[in-house]
Amino acid sequence: MDFSEAGRLLRVTTSVNVLDASAYNRLDDGLPSTVLIRVWLSPTGKARVVAAAVLRRQIVYDLWDEVYTVVTAGPTGRRTVQVKFKAEALKLLTAVDVTLTSVDALAPATSYTATVQAELNPVSAANLAEVRRWLSDGSGGGLDRGAG
Repeated sequence: MDFSEAGRLLRVTTSVNVLDASAYNRLDDGLPSTVLIRVWLSPTGKARVVAAAVLRRQIVYDLWDEVYTVVTAGPTGRRTVQVKFKAEALKLLTAVDVTLTSVDALAPATSYTATVQAELNPVSAANLAEVRRWLSDGSGGGLDRGAG
């Protein structure tokens, strides 16, 4: 992880490793994959967050045109890029480059810790609750629901 101060802004750059071999191989199956990246800055040893950012990446391989479309979204906006090679797409999918805060907003005598958390294909709490409800229904919850 790298930190830089450009124009009195604290910028964090790194890359995240969220894909195992199986997930990497599925990148070209034509189904979308999403990576959600959270970055936050807090005083070392403290739970208080002083700056945070959320980045969202989505990749889809077009089986017909044989290109990867990567959509990146974050605090600076949304960008769509098409690339031919999986390695290029992977760089776009896993890159973290975000400005967190102004250096002037940080206490000079305090050390800070930047934390990066990444999730592959996250499921919202609402969707997860609905799936659990559906699975826990003893009647099968399928097409035969309500049949007597």
